[in-house]
Amino acid sequence: MRNNVRPRPRGFSLIEIIITLVVLGIAGAMLVTFMGPGITRSSDPLRALQNDASLQAVMENMIAAAPDVADLATLKTSIGAAGSDQTNAYGMNTIAYHVDRNSLCYLDTGSNTFTNTTDTSIGIYLCVTISLPGQSGSKISYLFTK
Repeated sequence: MRNNVRPRPRGFSLIEIIITLVVLGIAGAMLVTFMGPGITRSSDPLRALQNDASLQAVMENMIAAAPDVADLATLKTSIGAAGSDQTNAYGMNTIAYHVDRNSLCYLDTGSNTFTNTTDTSIGIYLCVTISLPGQSGSKISYLFTK
């Protein structure tokens, strides 16, 4: 007696392959949407750290030069005017920095507040804040004193 059982076809049908490709396409699109910003912005923290290190180097050069300067007014002039971009010895002639604030301040010891008075009997300070030109990121401030 002969068995009339047909052999089962091996492999996948065209419909199964198309459905698999569509599901993989949808999953891939969701993965790109989810992971895209993380991949394209992965260098931002490193860039911010490099900017902070550059600002720190400039401020350290200013601090190192402060004892050699005769008075705070001379140091104020050598740092640069507020609102200006500078490339000088403090930036090792390669790092440009923006001077956000560069002003003489006077500390009123009675109220512990800074004033704009020119009374030299109270403590005089040079308030300096710098940032990188064109950057909205970090700023660094320092209070110089005699």
